[in-house]
Amino acid sequence: MSKVIYEVKENIGQIILNDPKNLNAIDDSMAEDLLAALQQAEADPEAKVITITAAGKVFCGGGNLKHILSQFEANPDYDLHDLAKKVADTSLFMKKCKKLIVIGSQAAAAGAGFNLALAGDFLIASEECQFIQAFVKIGLVPDMGGSYLLSRAVGANKAAQLALTGNPVKAQEGLELGFIHQVVANNELEGAVFDLAKKLARGPLKAYELIKAELFEASFKDFEAYLETESHLQSEASHTEDFKEGVRAFVEKRRANFVGK
Repeated sequence: MSKVIYEVKENIGQIILNDPKNLNAIDDSMAEDLLAALQQAEADPEAKVITITAAGKVFCGGGNLKHILSQFEANPDYDLHDLAKKVADTSLFMKKCKKLIVIGSQAAAAGAGFNLALAGDFLIASEECQFIQAFVKIGLVPDMGGSYLLSRAVGANKAAQLALTGNPVKAQEGLELGFIHQVVANNELEGAVFDLAKKLARGPLKAYELIKAELFEASFKDFEAYLETESHLQSEASHTEDFKEGVRAFVEKRRANFVGK
């Protein structure tokens, strides 16, 4: 795993996104490494609780658009379905994981980074962190289970507003909306994540596993079918002229000129 670090400390399986020069953005290798680390942590008898944090100043900037643009330039028929499927598999694994997952997010969680944060069981954010459903700004649909997870976290109307506008949500608002468990100062984030994980690791682990399974049945039973549809919709969106314009505009740091097709 080149873009993700996995280590165990005091019975906590610590997963660290480790591509800070690219804002820990998700491409195929990052998606594969993250899922592999999660699978390793779930199977690791030494890890009672899992944490996901990130190196550098930003938790996750979303999809790696420079990588995606290079793929399209090399192959005009390149399709986002495979990447969408990989990140969907990660979200599904997290919701079905037998161990609790605590996520710590600093500065920004955009696009797939926001949805990765939503897929955990507990989310702790630094007070300066912003969460952005940035997909609409580049002509895509939310992936990694985004619309599904967000609707269940904040309600259908608020989820629609965030997905359709791409407006940022500050950490304090996220706490009030209910998708954030705790907001802390940036220099306290790492300690807060570890402290909560340690507290949970002293709890009834089998009960946690069974409660997660029960909650999945109650609220996520059709999640897998949704993710399959999501991957196909993302594939369709990735073939639009607006998406190609949106990615080029992002890389060139200018406003996108969408044409509606």
